[in-house]
Amino acid sequence: MDFTTLQQILLHLEDGFRLEAGRSVNRYMTVRNWLMGFYIVEFEQNGEDRAKYGAKLIRSLTDSINRPGLSFSNLKLFKQFYLAYRRIGHKAFETLSALQIGQTSG
Repeated sequence: MDFTTLQQILLHLEDGFRLEAGRSVNRYMTVRNWLMGFYIVEFEQNGEDRAKYGAKLIRSLTDSINRPGLSFSNLKLFKQFYLAYRRIGHKAFETLSALQIGQTSG
């Protein structure tokens, strides 16, 4: 193997793995966003505190979580995303299971 071949192999590996890493991140972030919307909607529809929060739920969540990426506008978008794409639920929960991230209850 010469220097040029080594260089091309390393560049090919870098490009391929960078592309796949980006795809994985996009897939998992999509699932995360859908699941967050799912849980917000589920709480709004069935949560025992729903009467207390009403329309202020997302604002209350934003204030209590106070974490970058979980802003008021993002939480609203997660909810809208879930409402628009409810049918992808089976894929979201399959991905969640594959990650071995447990669901919380109660």
